[in-house]
Amino acid sequence: DREMQQRLWGLFELAPMGIGLFSVTSNRLLRANPTFENQFGRSVQSLDFFDQPLDVHGEPLANRPRVQETLREHARLSGLEGYFMTPGQELAPVMLHGLQLDDYGNEPVVWLITEDISERKKVDHLKNEFISTVSHELRTPLTSISGSLGLLANNAVGELPEKASKLAHIAYRNSQQLTFLINDLLDMEKLVAGKMPFRSEHHVLQNLVRESVENIATFAQQRDIHLQVAELPAVTVHVDRQRLNQAITNLLSNAIKFSPAGSSVDIFASQRRESVRLCIRDHGEGVAPHFREHIFKKFSQADSSDRRASGGTGLGLAITRELMAHMKGSVDYESVPGEGATFWLELPVAG
Repeated sequence: DREMQQRLWGLFELAPMGIGLFSVTSNRLLRANPTFENQFGRSVQSLDFFDQPLDVHGEPLANRPRVQETLREHARLSGLEGYFMTPGQELAPVMLHGLQLDDYGNEPVVWLITEDISERKKVDHLKNEFISTVSHELRTPLTSISGSLGLLANNAVGELPEKASKLAHIAYRNSQQLTFLINDLLDMEKLVAGKMPFRSEHHVLQNLVRESVENIATFAQQRDIHLQVAELPAVTVHVDRQRLNQAITNLLSNAIKFSPAGSSVDIFASQRRESVRLCIRDHGEGVAPHFREHIFKKFSQADSSDRRASGGTGLGLAITRELMAHMKGSVDYESVPGEGATFWLELPVAG
């Protein structure tokens, strides 16, 4: 036993990831390995330090789960990202993984692993720049191609033979799908880079929801889906009208795509003390449990095969999460496989 313990402490000291051992009772740091000390110096005295993560620009991250609360509830956490200040006063991206052990020696403890993800972020930045450059270069010629195909498909330059007309419509529809993809890519790039402007003002939630439902009504009719809007609470929210509309539309679009023909998509809301939750419920297949950790990541598709029944870029939910974070809100869902899913946007009430 003693030999095993020595080996474990040897691994602890030599691990390339930061490891901190914290007391649950006093919340203080009991022991840290050299990598942990190199990452944070002496600035970490308790787990509270990790409840104040920053974004890439050094601004506090809103609506982040607290480390201690998450561990108290689930006994473990994984994949929590944030930027923290290094001893050299630089921002460094760190991913947190934690485990609470209630029967460790004489007192319950938390093992916290802090993974430096700087290299991964650099690769992500290069990839985002490449995607952005390619998207910008594609958008101009595609706009011209799509416009020309639209004129052909709608007989603006003369009546086309039936076969040619059918091909023109298919080509026009596909060019529009490409335009959606490029716009999604550019939106994601702007959000990640902090270049997307937000003009938040007071808006009545009922009006914003009505606009979004009206905008997507044609798409719902094409899919034979009935949009059922319950009476919404008369609340005012402080949001960017266009961006919230985009977030609501993304959720509605997904709900319609994954609903069986002839079914309904229900839109309703519940008010809490300082926030309002706008819910969108479908009656489709639901979300598989294993997909939860990927669903809000870029290019996520529950079914990535060529036989996917529903189109899309896999960026809608990632964009929605970024949009909500910029408006001090959040997005989440609950789902029972085979019984549909309820996605919601949580928004702070104005004032």
